[in-house]
Amino acid sequence: MPLIQSFITGLSTQLQGRVPLSSEDKQKCLIREICKQSICDLGNLFSFVLPLHKMQEASQSARNRIYNEIVTFWAWFGQILEGNQSCTKAVAMVQSWCKSADVEIPSAGSSAFCRARQRLSLKFLDKIEGYVQRFTRKHLREGQLWHGLYLKAVDSTSFKLSDEEANQKEYPQPSAQKKGCGFPVMYVTGVLCLATGQFIKSLAGKRTHDACSLFKLLHGVGKGDVVLADRAYCSYTLIYLLLQQGAHSIMRLHQARNAKQLWKSGKKLGQSSRLVTLRKSSKLCRCGISQEQWDTLPREMEVRLSKSLGKIVMEKEKPCMW
Repeated sequence: MPLIQSFITGLSTQLQGRVPLSSEDKQKCLIREICKQSICDLGNLFSFVLPLHKMQEASQSARNRIYNEIVTFWAWFGQILEGNQSCTKAVAMVQSWCKSADVEIPSAGSSAFCRARQRLSLKFLDKIEGYVQRFTRKHLREGQLWHGLYLKAVDSTSFKLSDEEANQKEYPQPSAQKKGCGFPVMYVTGVLCLATGQFIKSLAGKRTHDACSLFKLLHGVGKGDVVLADRAYCSYTLIYLLLQQGAHSIMRLHQARNAKQLWKSGKKLGQSSRLVTLRKSSKLCRCGISQEQWDTLPREMEVRLSKSLGKIVMEKEKPCMW
């Protein structure tokens, strides 16, 4: 509520109340308070998710370093919490912890911490990610699921890498740019669980069709999942393989398919829904599977076509999905 002038002067405006903080503002205040503390407090705060003994099991640090994998991880995590703060501030957090623990205090330079971040092994990070995923999945509430199913969004993006010879060789710059005038570009496809907000699986590599990347991430999708994707992923092969794994899928109809013809040929299920038949193409396209796998696919498959907000949406399932 807005503060107004008191009728009696000298009284504190605090008596008139304050505008209550939103949940987002409360979360930001909590993060700021956490980041003021040392990394020891971060470890204690999240010990119910990542207990110390679990992190020690995952750690591959053979030498007794100040910046071992566990200390480096929490310092890096502190950087992320505060919106990618400087490495110097992360080192200050480590110094604060070392002082409170009565151990050797590292120098204020950030070079040792930067080298320690580069030494973090993928095996260690994969195990940490596994612990977090199992914890969140175990503590999910009913309201976080949709009709008891996990919504998983799939999409691709790209980002620029540093202009180094090794990067240029592994991840070529876009063909539209003149040689030497652009940066190497890495493309990433990810599967995001909307119930937990976590990336379940991701794949980084060179430029390829979005759907081809998803074929390599199918092990991240299974029974009880609903895959949400745009029309780039709407292929006969991908829809059938998801169905084989027990997963539903909802996506825009691919632009190459005749939406009006499909709609007219389909069996009416409701005011905005049709049961239509998709047919496999005559030859194998660049979809990421072998010729043997392609030959095992059926010639036809029934799907449900729906109209939603003026868009044609294809739901992989027979008449009643829910």
